[in-house]
Amino acid sequence: MKYRFLLVLLGLCSLAFGQSTSWPLHTGWEFRQQGTEVWHPAQVPGVVQLDLLRLGLIPDPFVGTQEKEVQWVEDEAWEYQTTFSKPQGLAYPHYALLFEGLDTYATVYLNGQMIWETDNMFRQYRVEVAHLLQPENTLRIIFQSPMERHAQRLKEGIPYHKTAGNDARPEARVSVYTRKAPFQFGWDWGPRLVTSGIWQPVKLIGWGTAQLTQFHLHQREVTTQAVSGELEVQFEGTLPTGTELRLINTLNDSVWLRHQVTVPTMASLKLPYAFNNLNLWRPHTLGEPHRYPLRLELWYQEACLGQQSQSVGFRDIRLIQAADSIGTSFYFEVNGLPFYSMGANVIPPDALLPRATDTTWAQIVYDAHQAGMNMLRVWGGGIYPPESFYAACDSLGILVWQDFMFACSLYPADSAFLETVRQEARHQVTRLRVHPSLALWCGNNEIQVAWNNWGWDLLPGLMGAANEAQAEEAYRKLFQALLPSTVEQLDGSRLYVHTSPLSNWGKLENFNHGSMHYWGVWHGRDALEQFNVFVPRFMSEYGFQSFPEAATVAQFAPRKHWSLRTQVMKHHQKSYIGNGEIRTHLRRYYPRDRNFEDFLYKSQLTQARALEIAIEAHRRRAGHNMGTLYWQLNDTWPGPSWSTRDYYGRWKIAHYRVQQLYQPTYASATLADGTGTVWLHSTLPHPQTLRLTLQRLDFHGEETMLLDTTLVINPFAAMPNLFSFDYTDQEAENSVWVISLWGGDQLRSQVNRYAVAPKDLNLPKSQPEIQWVPEENLLILSSQTLIPDVWLEAEGISHWSQNGFTLLPNKAVRIQYQGPLSALSALRWRSWLSPQAQSF
Repeated sequence: MKYRFLLVLLGLCSLAFGQSTSWPLHTGWEFRQQGTEVWHPAQVPGVVQLDLLRLGLIPDPFVGTQEKEVQWVEDEAWEYQTTFSKPQGLAYPHYALLFEGLDTYATVYLNGQMIWETDNMFRQYRVEVAHLLQPENTLRIIFQSPMERHAQRLKEGIPYHKTAGNDARPEARVSVYTRKAPFQFGWDWGPRLVTSGIWQPVKLIGWGTAQLTQFHLHQREVTTQAVSGELEVQFEGTLPTGTELRLINTLNDSVWLRHQVTVPTMASLKLPYAFNNLNLWRPHTLGEPHRYPLRLELWYQEACLGQQSQSVGFRDIRLIQAADSIGTSFYFEVNGLPFYSMGANVIPPDALLPRATDTTWAQIVYDAHQAGMNMLRVWGGGIYPPESFYAACDSLGILVWQDFMFACSLYPADSAFLETVRQEARHQVTRLRVHPSLALWCGNNEIQVAWNNWGWDLLPGLMGAANEAQAEEAYRKLFQALLPSTVEQLDGSRLYVHTSPLSNWGKLENFNHGSMHYWGVWHGRDALEQFNVFVPRFMSEYGFQSFPEAATVAQFAPRKHWSLRTQVMKHHQKSYIGNGEIRTHLRRYYPRDRNFEDFLYKSQLTQARALEIAIEAHRRRAGHNMGTLYWQLNDTWPGPSWSTRDYYGRWKIAHYRVQQLYQPTYASATLADGTGTVWLHSTLPHPQTLRLTLQRLDFHGEETMLLDTTLVINPFAAMPNLFSFDYTDQEAENSVWVISLWGGDQLRSQVNRYAVAPKDLNLPKSQPEIQWVPEENLLILSSQTLIPDVWLEAEGISHWSQNGFTLLPNKAVRIQYQGPLSALSALRWRSWLSPQAQSF
């Protein structure tokens, strides 16, 4: 009897103080178009377009030109509802509904009573409902169309919407007034799909007097000897006197910090800490991304009443922006070491966001790591990714440049808009600050450079002189006051810049200062070789488009539409100069494309060549340049874009090429006007003894060794003029130069260089020889003559260890593959020497 009484007492204590319980509310949902009578089953989390698509009520907007046939959805209001029972058992004194994401203008009713109105898809909404709960409950949510919400605003006030050039509906550009993902309103690489719905989980939560919500270790001083700062503990309710907090390292159950509450404490608690002799978290090019599994426990009278777990990485990251002999630097220091950033920009992986799972997001990071990337920029026109993205970056040692979600438009700064942004920023900064991979907060994408250089002030009637001062003041309030002050208050050790880029690409002098988006190649229609001229201090955007491979094109276009002249292909090309720009550059380097599949392949070769020229230019001038983040890593739907991995996760030729270009230590050569120069760059924090060789091969395999040397390269060093050599015009048309870099027995990098455009080479035609080792998923390819840019295709193969490679004469290439290969007859290969894919 005494034992039973103790259990009941502990249970009551648990309810009274720390322990909480949550119940997901994801079942039994139904939806309808407001004003209609018919209810349909709904999936939560989800959005209305996914529900309509699943039920066959709209066509797939990714296929053909069917995107146009679903635009009506964004103009309607939609209603969702479900019923749920109040949890049985001991009653909690507190219950709350937690909406992790509502998209976007939602009115929420519980048992017929309005409990909340929302206006921001980027924040959580939590409302206490204990007084409203009944044994059986009805939860109802009405979503208003953003177009209806802001119809009047388009007619009055400062016309911020006129700057929203990517908003694909000129008569109703409401994206700048709506705190939802900007890309959903249309962009030059994706469709317009303006969604509504319960896009993130919804839960009922019960708790007692207090419950833990988060803990965070603010890091003030970080060295290899000691780490110190403040432990911030957040909770709801009041911690009573006698409550004890324990911070435990779960690797060995050691208690790192213990604190006794001596007076009742509300909302949050900050405690100083100092830990010695810790392993620091490092990006993978500087070491190991070490983390400690910590658990914060809440105790009362010998009972554990609640706990939170977190993997914590200790590191010091600084952004160095200083005047120097060149101009103004822009680079990161990690734990006191200079950091050369190599990576790409990330966009949402699906236009219908709930369809992108945690696995989808983690795979994006994994593919980035496989390609050697050590930094990813989360672009400001999408969404703040889920925990799975940041957890993957934490574990793989990839830094994150995090934009706030503002892009390419002017935004208002009235009190209501500022308040919803403030709540959004507080939620996102608090949520993401726990991740050691998070390196930088950036206020927006391209807004300041657009204001100064895109001619907004010159367009007739766009803003008007009376409004320009107010628009500039709105920029200051948002990006130079509200956001930095929020970051400083909640995440004081993190860096903040108000915009990217900090310089415009219009003048060569600007490339000596700060961050840069260089779009002379593409929007400026510059030749790819201009990447060699325009090298900034830090390149946070640049790129070149390609089409995806045929297997992806087949997902949105039947073969009868496989031509750039068809409406389907024109519709999927969202760039105003896209298809023509691809073809123009393609024909500068490769033989004329003879059919559509040949065009797809050569478009990818051209994209790979563009990134190769750019990244080599950046690395060759390391020191002046300290970062290269290309546009873009991934896709939001299937179609032509700047991505190097397509919507389905298939690597393009450029992604395989980047895997070579982002090797930590890399050697290559420039060849022009009869002279070649070998150069070397290391991103590693220790000196290396390396063997460097340079060979000239003719296309039948005759070799001439031009250089074979052993050298020592210092940490983070660039050696731009290691060795020079001359070549003749005849050699240029009949040779490849092979630059190989060895560290002991390990081949660090190998680069093949031509002195003329590929189409001007005197290449013999050849057929590769192949060995297949099915039990090892291995292919071994060889050829007696050089075969350039070999691309392998096989249905069911999801990944190759390398692809888009050159077969050098009499040198075998070993290819591992993932996926089923039933027979060699199922495997095809292509090279630009032939317009058709061929069997082995």
